Amino acid sequence: MKTAAKMIVLGFLSLCVSCERHVDSDLAKAHEDTNNSVYNEEVVDYSCDTATATSIRLLRDDVEITGAGAIYSNNQVVIQSGGEYWVRGKLDNGQLKIAAGENDQVKLILENAAIACATDAAIFCEEAERLVIILAENSQNTLCDGNTFSTDEINATLFSKTDLAIGGTGVLNVSGQINDAVASKDGLVINSGTLNIRAADDGIRGKDYLVITSGTFSVNAGGDAFKSDNEVAECGIIELKSGDYTVSCGGDAFAAQNKLSVVDGIFDITCTGTASSSKALKAGVELRIAQGDFNLNSTDDAIHSDQDVYIEDGNFLIATGDDGVHAENTLEVSNGTIIINESYEGLEAKSIVLSGGLIVVNASDDGINAASGNAGTEGQPQQSSGDNTLSIRGGQIIVYSGGDGVDVNGSVIMSGGTLLVHGPTANDNGPLDYDGTFVLTGGLVVASGSSGMAQMPSASSTQNSVLVNFTSSKVASAMIHVEDASGTTIFDYQPAHNYQSVCFSLPTLTTGTSYTIFTGGSCSGTSFYGMYSGGSYTPGDEYDSFTITSVTTQLGSSSGGPGGGPGGGGLPPL
Repeated sequence: MKTAAKMIVLGFLSLCVSCERHVDSDLAKAHEDTNNSVYNEEVVDYSCDTATATSIRLLRDDVEITGAGAIYSNNQVVIQSGGEYWVRGKLDNGQLKIAAGENDQVKLILENAAIACATDAAIFCEEAERLVIILAENSQNTLCDGNTFSTDEINATLFSKTDLAIGGTGVLNVSGQINDAVASKDGLVINSGTLNIRAADDGIRGKDYLVITSGTFSVNAGGDAFKSDNEVAECGIIELKSGDYTVSCGGDAFAAQNKLSVVDGIFDITCTGTASSSKALKAGVELRIAQGDFNLNSTDDAIHSDQDVYIEDGNFLIATGDDGVHAENTLEVSNGTIIINESYEGLEAKSIVLSGGLIVVNASDDGINAASGNAGTEGQPQQSSGDNTLSIRGGQIIVYSGGDGVDVNGSVIMSGGTLLVHGPTANDNGPLDYDGTFVLTGGLVVASGSSGMAQMPSASSTQNSVLVNFTSSKVASAMIHVEDASGTTIFDYQPAHNYQSVCFSLPTLTTGTSYTIFTGGSCSGTSFYGMYSGGSYTPGDEYDSFTITSVTTQLGSSSGGPGGGPGGGGLPPL
């Protein structure tokens, strides 16, 4: 967590004294393109004028109101009509309630306002067309509930039965001590501001939709951090256009019943739940990421959709107790840098399409798994289906696996890119494992590991491939060097795990040409996840020579016996 964020959190529960300052009248200028008719949002929503607004001054156990539209009685401020209300000061035990007309828009301008309510929501919008909360410039605002709510319907410190919007450049601290912190039963739009949230259950919830344009968020929640859970098809949506998010939660960090869309943002997420879903990014239908910086640490899947996941770009650093990226149907990665340092399985979906970027997977089981059913759940049996597919069209894909490096319960098509597999040591798994065909028409493949189930691309490929089953296990540090008859290096590769087989395919492998394989030795070049470029090779032991006479060439047979034993697993230093 950033130092500034830590300082804010340390003072989280302290109530602020009033400070009479006028709100910046140009507050909305920074968001001139935020008109959004779909979510009932307009730029003018976040403009205000304290000179004409009704003034509500909180005096600990009393309230002073100047202007029309609001009354105070029995520790409760009630706003009865639409308009702008300027709220300052501290209310030790009371509530601000909005009970306006169903066509009224109410704006609350919070400027160093602190409201604590021991028996209910601190702010409760019972009736209005829309509630807009504007956080005044340089202001610290605090809302805190107690240990009960007045009705079962109310479940948050800041609770609205209608559309809710939050904007401004100030700070809002919210403590939900028995349930949620911020919740709208309709839609919730956050245009800007700094929100520090502590919640016994969910942090920020917009039932129909949750749209965040920008802002800085620190959320510590016992349940989900950000949530939209209306099951109606056009609802249950989370859209994140930008923002800086620091999240610690026991449930899901971002949970959308239907669609989760990330345009950009900075995300530092830790999900520690054990009994229920504890995923970093979760969608019921579609999860789409355009770009952003993501540091995801979760006990459950880091990125998950019950249907489809699309990653267009972004930087991802992932550690998870289950899958790195999981989609029940389609997973497509077109660009970005995805580093999965820890996972049960790295990438999993029924159909996987990889066309660009850098993907590094470290998995205790399968690195890349095209499968259906329960295959992505640790401890559950995998289910085979012949229509599962893996398509590699580009990008750089590196796999370190304890199980199968690439496991496809169906077929593989590869037309470009780089696939490096540091595969398993046990013979009940293989570096490459597919049920149908592996049609290779372009790209570079080097896959090392055990030999008991080692496979190579199919004879229907158009690019030549070689599978070598060594007579004995090789240690992880033993390089694999291949050169042609003239001594020109084809490649130098250093497996990260002990191995007894290697499959390789490069465009430079030519039919009718003779090649020699060496093991051991060293290379003075530069390593890219085990594949060397440049430098010179100092010879180890010559293993075998062969001539390519067909699209598939196999040397030796599978061992069928014990694997090479534990080898140097894990990722190399980045």
